[in-house]
Amino acid sequence: MKRRKNLYPKIENIDVLFSMYFEEIQKNTKNKEKLEKYEQYLLLNIFQLYDQICQKKVTFDPYIIFMIKEPKKRLIMSQSIKDKLLNHVVARYFLLETLEKSLIDANVATLKGKGTSYGQTLLKKYIHEIKKERKEVYYLKCDITKYFYSIDHDVLKRKLRKKIKDLDALYLLNQIIDSTDHPKHIQRIKAICSKMDDSFLSWIKKGKGIPIGNMTSQIFAIFYLNDFDHYVKETLKNKYYIRYMDDFIFLDTDKEKLKRIYWKVKEILKEEYLLELNPKTHIGTLKNGLDFLGYRFLLKNQKLYLKIRNRVKKNFKKKVKNKKNDPNFSSILSSYYGFFLRGNGYYLYRKVLLQNQIKKDIINM
Repeated sequence: MKRRKNLYPKIENIDVLFSMYFEEIQKNTKNKEKLEKYEQYLLLNIFQLYDQICQKKVTFDPYIIFMIKEPKKRLIMSQSIKDKLLNHVVARYFLLETLEKSLIDANVATLKGKGTSYGQTLLKKYIHEIKKERKEVYYLKCDITKYFYSIDHDVLKRKLRKKIKDLDALYLLNQIIDSTDHPKHIQRIKAICSKMDDSFLSWIKKGKGIPIGNMTSQIFAIFYLNDFDHYVKETLKNKYYIRYMDDFIFLDTDKEKLKRIYWKVKEILKEEYLLELNPKTHIGTLKNGLDFLGYRFLLKNQKLYLKIRNRVKKNFKKKVKNKKNDPNFSSILSSYYGFFLRGNGYYLYRKVLLQNQIKKDIINM
């Protein structure tokens, strides 16, 4: 595949900026106060960004940094509206156009047509295929320790250079990748971690990590292990493999083969990607259940059962209780509705809502 060039001119277009703003930023920004402030001088703000892009003198605003506790502790680095807009434009016109075609089908994270629903469908397909052998079905479930915080800037840049030839586009991508390295950001993160969770401190290093939540970060995280995905499929020749960001599984009827794969995976991740496997990584059997993408997959007597994980149930009950007066409550319910429906959990979904006295017209939307 040839390296892509002439990418930067695609974003030197005021119509592209306005379209992206109204299609993505205005619709999907949850902080309405921040949005209203930006829109007070919308034309001026977008033309200023356009001018920076054309002059190739893009600047970045400081991140707003905080830690969330649910569903688990994460450091969030929130962008200004201007940087969010730039991030989306770069993601679409530099990254997606260049990288998407090189991704394997079993890389199921977040892109259009992919996600948990597609991952669930693919895993069910794999299980139905492999169970025809009438043997015990084993899995190797791998998880990378602090994936977003561990992604190495130099490794990521090197991988992008293999796909992109446009020097202006690469320079802007490098700026986005290195935007976390500002001394004030690192100082702020360390201050937050020392108060809330010291375990994060060992992961905060210059040249490491991408911000959770940024559009470019999602694509970087999907792409960072793309060569690894191809290694699994083309060198290890493992047909039954699925990856969602840093969470990936192998299926096989040969337990010893999965053990050999484990040691190869551990070695290549450490040497080529500077990543470590989480201690939660393990080999198990489908008759005892496999937790993946929020569901529990059980294979008993050649029949596949799908259940919703207890953690998801717990989080759903908590959100319904705490968020029922939230203006965005309907959209929260919509996302859970499809999830519970696919996991045969409609009656549980309905029960939780009735217990919290949610109106019937909302339950049956």
